[in-house]
Amino acid sequence: MAAAAWVTTGVIALSLAIQWQKAQRIQFQMTSWGMPLGSYEALPRLRSLGIGSDVPVNDLRWVSRATRLEKLILEGRWLSSLEGIPDNVSQLTLDLRGSQVSSLEGIPDNSTLDLNL
Repeated sequence: MAAAAWVTTGVIALSLAIQWQKAQRIQFQMTSWGMPLGSYEALPRLRSLGIGSDVPVNDLRWVSRATRLEKLILEGRWLSSLEGIPDNVSQLTLDLRGSQVSSLEGIPDNSTLDLNL
């Protein structure tokens, strides 16, 4: 019985360590794009987010952590995919001029879309 508890504790500790490492990697990436420290932690509280073309964001998977996000404005010339936009985004403005995005897959079905190609 004690061995099972140790194994369970070890699995939980490993899971937490992996989650922490992933969060640190994403925070480092966001900081390298010029976003302020603490941006990653603030994501679950955001209702709107705008990212200009001067921010070299090439991956949106981290945005999926913004579970309250309703409005997203992206000038995404650095993007190659729209994967990661949360389903709760109801108003989406995309300027994809100069981007490598080849599909609109990833846009939530219930979003109002303003699109510039």
